[in-house]
Amino acid sequence: MEWTTLLLSAAAFLPLLTQMEDPVAQTGFRAKQALRTGTIRLDGPIEEVFPLFTPIEEKKWAAGWDPKPVWPESGEVVEGMVFTVDEAPGRVFWVVTHYDAQRHEIAYANVLPGQTLNRIEIGCKAAGAQTECTVRYAFVGLSDEGNKFVDFHSEEAYAAKMRHWEEAINYRLKTGKTMEHH
Repeated sequence: MEWTTLLLSAAAFLPLLTQMEDPVAQTGFRAKQALRTGTIRLDGPIEEVFPLFTPIEEKKWAAGWDPKPVWPESGEVVEGMVFTVDEAPGRVFWVVTHYDAQRHEIAYANVLPGQTLNRIEIGCKAAGAQTECTVRYAFVGLSDEGNKFVDFHSEEAYAAKMRHWEEAINYRLKTGKTMEHH
């Protein structure tokens, strides 16, 4: 199909789109956002630590984490990788939005339809025999239920999450095993 034909076809739908009512305006819903940052120190070299933040390798330290690759099916980590994770509230859709293994950076966006959209950025740097990783989250509610999820992620709750990550990853690095939920 030529671009002009495609554009004309899309243009035919514009009047329909402009007639659609804005659901946010109808309900008065106002999204909440929480921005959180934490730094964790891990007891291993960056070459061993950084891969643990990729979707499949995270299974080694995060009990219950079970990503299902969508694209590429192999589970190879590439920018644009798509995978799903089934959690208590439903299926969460994830995409790797940035991946630079040389710079030890990875970023994600995930959405639980009708509830939340989150962005995660992780950057690691060598710190002697340890690795220091900065983890940034942006939590955004897409509904009243999603806003409750955002509210739950207070500074204190996020600090506890980061302490758990540090403990679970260091346990993996020390023992080669996955720490059970606590």
